[in-house]
Amino acid sequence: MVLKGVMKMIFEEIINTPSFGVALSLITYSIGLWIYKRFRSPLANPLVIATIIIISLLMVADIDFEKYHLGARMIEFLLGPATVGLAIPIYKHIHRVKKDLPRILLSIIAGAISSVLSIVYLSKALGADEIIIRSIASKSVTTPIAIEVTEMLGGIPPLTVVFVMITGITGALIGPEFCKLIGIRSREATGLAIGSSSHGAGTSRAIVEGEVEGAMSSLAMALMGLFTAIVTPFLMRFLL
Repeated sequence: MVLKGVMKMIFEEIINTPSFGVALSLITYSIGLWIYKRFRSPLANPLVIATIIIISLLMVADIDFEKYHLGARMIEFLLGPATVGLAIPIYKHIHRVKKDLPRILLSIIAGAISSVLSIVYLSKALGADEIIIRSIASKSVTTPIAIEVTEMLGGIPPLTVVFVMITGITGALIGPEFCKLIGIRSREATGLAIGSSSHGAGTSRAIVEGEVEGAMSSLAMALMGLFTAIVTPFLMRFLL
């Protein structure tokens, strides 16, 4: 009994330190990366595997999410520099961007509008409440922007985060394969489609697919956030 009590105290001390969240995130992602390199399957996405492992461990060990997030938010801080780093592949392919800029802008604007229209009409068809629709309208952009848009619309930010994650993970899992399935062969178009629909998670997969896909996806992710923040509040006035 004494040993069990001591072990429990040590465990509590470990999970209450910021290093717990950091260590758990890095270890689980490393496991996911090893599995991906082992099988080379889109279903073995490191981000998906790490997410599943972390959720499972937190549930099985009955660990409060906030205790994990205490350290994990340190990794979130690195999202800013990582996002800025996505400008590197864009710069390397700036000649492609300049050449096709009008078409790129038009496609991303169309993506922002169709993203909102599709989720609103699908949600209505399934009988979703208005508050739910307001919460998931910005699902296709990166989390910070999606949360801001949701707050403007009067939605539920935590619900937004869940759908942003689902959207991103789905794009990372099947984005390139889906593009091929529907006949998209252009590397630029594939990158733009993935970045417009599945933000950072999808872009991480696009970078794996190739440098051109990664550059276009990075550009689309940034511009998609901008256009979505502009058009979503305007569209929602007429859709709800």
